[in-house]
Amino acid sequence: MKPYLLLGFLLCLYGAMQAQNMALNNDGSAPDASALLDIRSNTKGMLIPRMTKTEKKNIPGPANGLLIYQTGPDSTGFHYYNGSLWIWISSTANAWQLTGNSGTNPAGNFIGTTDNNPLVFRTQNAEVMRMAANGVLGIGTATPNSSYGFAKVEIAAEGAGAPTDLLLRNAANSGGYAPGLIFQHARGTLATPLAVTSGDYVSAIISANYSGSSYIGSHAIDMFVDGAVTGTIVPGRFEFSTMSTTGNYSQRLTIKNDGKIGIGTTSPASTLQVNGTIAIGVSMGLAGGTIATPLSLANEKSYIGCSPADNTNNFYQLPDPSTVPGRVYYIRNNSSSFFANIVTAAGNIFPGSSNNVAGGNTYTLNPTSSVKTIICISDGANWTVGKID
Repeated sequence: MKPYLLLGFLLCLYGAMQAQNMALNNDGSAPDASALLDIRSNTKGMLIPRMTKTEKKNIPGPANGLLIYQTGPDSTGFHYYNGSLWIWISSTANAWQLTGNSGTNPAGNFIGTTDNNPLVFRTQNAEVMRMAANGVLGIGTATPNSSYGFAKVEIAAEGAGAPTDLLLRNAANSGGYAPGLIFQHARGTLATPLAVTSGDYVSAIISANYSGSSYIGSHAIDMFVDGAVTGTIVPGRFEFSTMSTTGNYSQRLTIKNDGKIGIGTTSPASTLQVNGTIAIGVSMGLAGGTIATPLSLANEKSYIGCSPADNTNNFYQLPDPSTVPGRVYYIRNNSSSFFANIVTAAGNIFPGSSNNVAGGNTYTLNPTSSVKTIICISDGANWTVGKID
């Protein structure tokens, strides 16, 4: 460049700087008063520094508002520094919109992060849900699965007014539908499942409670395969466990695949097998009614203690045996002065030692001698009475 041309350029540049703003254009227009630098062109654009992601991160002490164009390896586009981190100015054509998107490709599009950071959801600017970088979902907690170690989903809350209930609802114009909580288990992999086998531990519902030092499993319902598995049959067994006051965590109730129930035993051989004591309900001190309006025993307990006030108000009525097949009553006349008369609302009363009905279809309990105590069993049509003494 000739010296006088260089001098002219410098003088023009100095004049523009003195004017406080500058215009770069090819039409000679003045810069806009609001702009420090006003660039105009109908044929050319402006290039800012282009660099890789690594080069961007290596800029020493980036200024707040510094702008660059990132060329790769991801998040290609304009980035600016907000004073603490780099923000990607992504194209709205590729962004998830508030009113939804169209033309999405499931193989390539997603909502989430591309680095080792969680995906956080907020309402009213407060976090309500978080997908951790390891794939664990937390609702109501920023550190999901920090106290257990195996869960994929944690729902957490604090305070009596903030329960962690899980509500399942549905409605249908049919009696064959209902909300359900379903557990699926298989050997092998999810993509290639294999059949479970007898004895496999398949599902569990566990209550773990804080002891002051750690969370202790104190209640559980465990589910097992309980027999040979075929293409259409998987026998099942329930086991209910609790922890005692001495710290003994043990199985208390078992329901086997054939419906046999064991209490205190893991292998019941009968429909109900109890390895321990049994207690039944007790109704004591029952004053009787008259022969016309006897006292109904339908809602009383299995052990009944009769206390007739006299020999008129001393009638007690068993319920209709057809409504309570198999029901058992143990009845005793606790009075030492008055008789207690047992009648029935329907059917007959048969003494255990006879094929004939009781006299007048009334069975009398004596106050001082045999028969004072009986057991009554419904066969679905009549009552059978067994004399105890």
